[in-house]
Amino acid sequence: MNSGVLPTLVVLVLWGLWPLVAKISVGRIGTQALWWSYWSGLVVVGAYLLWRGETPLLKDGLGLVAALTSGVLVAAGSLLFYELLRRHPASVVAFLTGLYPVVSALVSWVALREPPSPAQAAGMLLAAGAIVLLSR
Repeated sequence: MNSGVLPTLVVLVLWGLWPLVAKISVGRIGTQALWWSYWSGLVVVGAYLLWRGETPLLKDGLGLVAALTSGVLVAAGSLLFYELLRRHPASVVAFLTGLYPVVSALVSWVALREPPSPAQAAGMLLAAGAIVLLSR
């Protein structure tokens, strides 16, 4: 088995369970669930960095700006995600927001000059169809 398959499957399961647990927490304690989610995530990331022997020291200015921007984007998206979970079924919210790689692929095509393969383009079109079907 390819060495990347098992970790990929673990990520798939972890991210697949996340909306369910988030929906439960939002239903019980509201959007403040995001606050507790982020604190627990910081503990996990901090422990991982310590285990790897890494320290969060500034090594690259552009890398830091990109990391901070990434944090703002994921936090804003998470806030909206949790708000959506308060109002809509987790199955629909998780599926529709799970199509975010289509946005990444399109932006990468334009900004980084990384065109999608024909199969990837077909997948994006099918994903767009899925959005239409799930929105009804």
